[in-house]
Amino acid sequence: MKCLGYLVMALGLVNSLWCQSAAPDAVLDLGLSARTFSLGRAAVALSSGSNGIDENPAVSAYARQVGLNGMGVNVFGLASYWTAGATLPLVPLWCASFQVSVFSVPGIPRHPDLASIPGQEARRDSIRAWVARGFSTFQDRQTVLFLNLSRRWRPLVDLGWQISPFSVDIPLGMNLRWLNHTLDRERGTGYALDVGLQLRLPVSEVFARPGLGHLTLGLLVRNGAGSRMFWTTRKVETLPTEWVQGIGYELPLQRVPVRLRALLESSSRISTRRAGLEVELADHLAFRLGTDAGQRQVGGGLRVSAFHQIWIIDYTFSSHPLGALHHLGLEITP
Repeated sequence: MKCLGYLVMALGLVNSLWCQSAAPDAVLDLGLSARTFSLGRAAVALSSGSNGIDENPAVSAYARQVGLNGMGVNVFGLASYWTAGATLPLVPLWCASFQVSVFSVPGIPRHPDLASIPGQEARRDSIRAWVARGFSTFQDRQTVLFLNLSRRWRPLVDLGWQISPFSVDIPLGMNLRWLNHTLDRERGTGYALDVGLQLRLPVSEVFARPGLGHLTLGLLVRNGAGSRMFWTTRKVETLPTEWVQGIGYELPLQRVPVRLRALLESSSRISTRRAGLEVELADHLAFRLGTDAGQRQVGGGLRVSAFHQIWIIDYTFSSHPLGALHHLGLEITP
């Protein structure tokens, strides 16, 4: 019963810090990318950049070069969260990526069971003794490993009439996730499967008018194929399947070097919609706004060239009743 109590307490802490559910993988609500988090995590239809496989496994198919990425979050000074990964394009239109994320809550006090001590005076004396010598502590640590594989198709579409043939992008991706949760002396391991799909339509080519940008439709099935978590207490948890669908529009402005991206998505897990807006200036500077389940995010990005590499630094600020939450991410490509 004590172990079960620790489990409930730790999951409650994760949930109260930020996450929107108490599922075993709810810590992933903190995201793998500062950029997608600043967009309210409305990234299932985000078709630029290859970082953000947690929101749609298909996005890695857009990668053209090897890339490294990482992100760190100090969660109100109570917990730490970091993630790191690599993207590796394979043969043309195929891509593989690897990602690891670790969430840690150190120094959780192990409170004694006062109900087992008979008598008010005995309980009082026991509390004084425990306070004098201090409570022992334990750590809650959650690790998630992502193995991602994606492929992109570019079929030629000919609608006839007076519309010229045009190509569409159809990336399809899959995540295989390994979950590990260590809670004091107990441990849980599990697996999960995510499948993502996008359809990217060149609106400019369809209507033969330059500057109309791209329209993207996205779909994600998270925790499919009976994803489960197995505990040493012999408890088996089934990860709830989530369906996410969204739409995104990318519009380059003609007279100024500005690119706009608007994103909107809905999920079977939450009743509210996620939304995000990105303004990119000259491919070097970006400003972002997002909303996710009533929580608002604001962020930005900076793209620079140094040491023969492209460095992308992303930052997100989000408010919460417990305090401010800061995401800081870095991506490096040749």
